[in-house]
Amino acid sequence: MMNTFAVTLEINDDTITHKNMQSADALAIFTAMPWNEDWKKCSESDDEFGSFFSVSYKDEHNLEFTFETELYIDDENKNHDLPMKFSLTYLHQEIIIKKVLFGLFGEKEEVISKKIFMDDQNMEFTLRCLYAFLQLDHTFLTNNMYENFGTDVNE
Repeated sequence: MMNTFAVTLEINDDTITHKNMQSADALAIFTAMPWNEDWKKCSESDDEFGSFFSVSYKDEHNLEFTFETELYIDDENKNHDLPMKFSLTYLHQEIIIKKVLFGLFGEKEEVISKKIFMDDQNMEFTLRCLYAFLQLDHTFLTNNMYENFGTDVNE
């Protein structure tokens, strides 16, 4: 089964959605975005976040997988000449098996949602993660992206 992707772009408060895209087309949309222009515009304004790119698909079990990236510039460092950075999010669902009443009544499947988030990532790592997502490489994403919400949220 060949997966097709849905791509959503948010640029300057405009949202554009493309459905039934092949992986190469989704990658082409991402690389064609004017990231450098948006980065410059964000660094000169009060905005912390710039353009948003999201790509998603459903697998043969109807589980949802989404990779999102958003241009991010830290308010405290706007006056510094820093490289372009992104916030990355990988959302995916998994089927887990739960025992019913300690296994006395068998097992049941349950779908759970998981989220991995990273701030402050460069274009190279962002492209590696996007490429892995488009190649359905769940292992790369779960091994190389980390939950990064800060200690106050995790506790």
